[in-house]
Amino acid sequence: MEEVWQGFLWGLSCLAYRVHTTSLIEGLILGSYMKVVVCRHCLNEGYFKEPHLTVDNLTPASCCPLCQNTFAPWPNITIVSWLLRRGRGYYCDEPNSVHYPLTEVTCGVVFLCISFFAPTPVVLVQLCVLAWFLIALSMIDYFTLQLPDALTQPLMWSGLVLSVSGFGIRPESAIYGAVFGYLSLWGLYWLYLIFTRNEGMGYGDFKLLAAIGAWVGWEMLPLVCTLAALCGIVFSLCRQRTHHINQLIPFGPSLSAAGFLIYISQMNDELWLM
Repeated sequence: MEEVWQGFLWGLSCLAYRVHTTSLIEGLILGSYMKVVVCRHCLNEGYFKEPHLTVDNLTPASCCPLCQNTFAPWPNITIVSWLLRRGRGYYCDEPNSVHYPLTEVTCGVVFLCISFFAPTPVVLVQLCVLAWFLIALSMIDYFTLQLPDALTQPLMWSGLVLSVSGFGIRPESAIYGAVFGYLSLWGLYWLYLIFTRNEGMGYGDFKLLAAIGAWVGWEMLPLVCTLAALCGIVFSLCRQRTHHINQLIPFGPSLSAAGFLIYISQMNDELWLM
């Protein structure tokens, strides 16, 4: 009996090892596509000063930012080519930015950490999808102070579809969460504009909170906003220490961090937030 029990535990450990390894590899692969999405949006918004063409998230094919040579399939996994080439371009042998592999590594590590907290494979997929969108939106907002509809809208509709399909929260809670998430920041925006004649936030923040509300439900929106405000204060203090006092502060990363913490705590009873 003891041997059977040990064999069962060994099987579970092997299965867990495969789940963690698969999550890490998928995170690196999806992190490569995230790099493309973030970089191309920054290019289209003029964040980089180099001349560029207007591109979308699928075409044209990825190319070296230094010599403009089109990549073969495997160099698109930047962390692999970056390590093999010791931080230099695949074709031109020029020093390459560390931001590209860092994006992939961040996504891979986040997916790996999620695999330790997800109770079921379905929840693991849900958390990874939510994390991918929120990380991409946070990076874009940090660089460009914009939250594109091309990401906030699919995030909101995926939350609503999950609720209707029975894999997420109750459908009525998700629908009210999307509505109240948008209207709450919309109302705060107009109150601030009326009294100060200045815009305190952008419309992308409304849509991001609506998307988060579709995932966590309207009941959690006050807690999301509270955590986001605390994260924003910490982020603002950190930016002041780096001499960026007069620059605008993106609110998207704070909303994303708060929304993900709330959702993962809803999916896992061991986490204290819920």
